[in-house]
Amino acid sequence: MKAMKQGITAITAMVPPSVFNNPVPHEIVIDFEDLHRLYRQQHMDVNLITVFCIMQWLEEEKTHKHKVAYLDLARIHHTEHNFKLTKQVKENLKAEKTKKQKAKIKEELHKKERHKVSVYIAKMMLKRVDKKYIMAPYGFE
Repeated sequence: MKAMKQGITAITAMVPPSVFNNPVPHEIVIDFEDLHRLYRQQHMDVNLITVFCIMQWLEEEKTHKHKVAYLDLARIHHTEHNFKLTKQVKENLKAEKTKKQKAKIKEELHKKERHKVSVYIAKMMLKRVDKKYIMAPYGFE
């Protein structure tokens, strides 16, 4: 409440590279509105689930009770399965004349993006061979 009165609307948290086996550390932003909706059981946000995974990872690092690894939700979320409509992609689509050819280009690009996600999952499975479980929370907005 005090933070909201001072105009602070979000918390920024650093995610260490060792949590999700990322090459560099990154930050996530947690909005107070998302926390409120989570408290009221109205909404599950990717960043909130990421924070939960980090908390579980920290507990695992301290206790070694459960042999669990976590996948980075930002890298496996369904938005990562879609291709990006870049300038090059737009030009390629404009060059094609039929809808069938355009659909084929879109399918190929979509396939490449899905492949990137599957490669990440495979790498994590190989790197976390010592773990009994690999958790991948998925299927929420």
